[in-house]
Amino acid sequence: QGVAGILAGIAKKQIDQGVAGSLARDFAKLEEQIVRGYPQLKESRKDGGLEWGYRLSFNGLTKDQKKTTIVEPKVEKGFFDNVKGLFSQ
Repeated sequence: QGVAGILAGIAKKQIDQGVAGSLARDFAKLEEQIVRGYPQLKESRKDGGLEWGYRLSFNGLTKDQKKTTIVEPKVEKGFFDNVKGLFSQ
């Protein structure tokens, strides 16, 4: 695995955080638009049964990398956010 594997792991984590953060920023509006477009999901929405994820699609990916990745809509604080928080208190 080596350095390439470590870098791939870091890149995947950044993608996961980016997608989760994008979903979380305007989650209620996004969810409302999706349910309006797909009314059959309305009941799943009430039960908290909707899952959110993404799938990468380009040449050269392994079978495992092509799978859908489920993410939880949330904004993760990074290292610099934590440092900034130390100085703003």
